[in-house]
Amino acid sequence: MYDTIFKPIKPYLKNNKQLIIIPDDVLYYLPFEVLVTQIEKKKFDRKIIFSHYQNGHFLVEQYSMSYAPSATVLEPDLLERRQRPENERLLAFGNPDFGRATEMAIQKNGDQGSDLFSLLFRSSRGLIFSPLPKTEQEIKSIVKIIQPSVYYLEQDAKEETFKQEASKYSIIHLATHCIVDETQPMYSRIVFAQDNDPSEDGFLNTYEVFNLKLNAGLVNLSACETGLGKLSRGEGIIGLTHAFMYAGASSVLVSLWSVSESTADLMKYFYLNLKSGMSKSQSLQQAKLKMIKTAGRFKNGQRLSFANPFLWAPFVLVGEWE
Repeated sequence: MYDTIFKPIKPYLKNNKQLIIIPDDVLYYLPFEVLVTQIEKKKFDRKIIFSHYQNGHFLVEQYSMSYAPSATVLEPDLLERRQRPENERLLAFGNPDFGRATEMAIQKNGDQGSDLFSLLFRSSRGLIFSPLPKTEQEIKSIVKIIQPSVYYLEQDAKEETFKQEASKYSIIHLATHCIVDETQPMYSRIVFAQDNDPSEDGFLNTYEVFNLKLNAGLVNLSACETGLGKLSRGEGIIGLTHAFMYAGASSVLVSLWSVSESTADLMKYFYLNLKSGMSKSQSLQQAKLKMIKTAGRFKNGQRLSFANPFLWAPFVLVGEWE
């Protein structure tokens, strides 16, 4: 795919290190960072899971990237900077309390209920959500890096609170479940705490996001498949990404597939880079490179390698076109 899609244009890029990718059709589902530029012949080390990925070189090693739905959005008049809060402040939501649904998910899924790999389960009453304690660790790690910050966890991670506070912050981070509806993308939704409050149902739908007034330079949707939606010719994927940018966010960090426990590490590296003064696209690039070079925890007596693209490649940055 690298030889077909990217290699023919590489001579025209000269010494540029930052790219804006405008995909077409099904290429919206492809993170270009994962294209393999070279494979080295090395001895396979069976002591490290996924070690064969460490033999490859990826396009992310050469460029930082962001994505755009069309060339139209790059018009100078459309790139006028919005009024941002004077100070960089972070608003974060994670590990919402799903109430009785959480208990049912644990009973149904056993110990996997505490794993970020957990999926949504459907019962006769509707959707049941598995708990996400790893996202609480993710949030607590991030707020130590980006200051000042405010965060809401468990029963405090309410949709109503988000709607009241979101316009005051320049960085918004949401670590929870996401439900994608590719047929009716206006009903894709982010899951907040589930309670008996009649004012909100705990689901932030795409059509509700369009009505928000945000001043954020970055909205980070740290959940599964937040970058998916309905593929529309000429407009890209219609869904939460479009909605948050319409609402005022200048860039949105979204995922193209189900995320794993390693997401917490990726996000920590990303915000450390951002804090050091890197651009958002550079911060994401360097976070991914850090993951590729990092050996993670042990599993079944073997050390995991984060070089597997499944673990570092799902997140893409849409925006930062200035």
